[in-house]
Amino acid sequence: MTPAEITAARATLGAQWGLRRPLLKSELGRALGFEGRDPGRQVAEYEAGNGEIGGSAAQLLRVYLAGAEPPGGVETIKP
Repeated sequence: MTPAEITAARATLGAQWGLRRPLLKSELGRALGFEGRDPGRQVAEYEAGNGEIGGSAAQLLRVYLAGAEPPGGVETIKP
C-alpha cells in the first residue's frame, strides 16, 4: 500500500466505524496490533514513505476495509 492509500484508509475506517473522523494514527496502529508506547509511530512512518506496510498488517488493513472491525470492537483501539 502506498502512503496515500494508508492515509485514505484511516479516513475510510473512521467513517466506516462510526467515528465521524479519520482514525488517529495511534488507533490504526492498535487495530493493526502494533505495540509499544506509541503504536501510531509506525503508521506515521508508513504515511511518510519510510518503509512499506506489508505482510499480515497490510492484509489485516484490507480485511478492515472490507468491513471487519477490530477484535473486541472499535472501543478497544481508542486512546
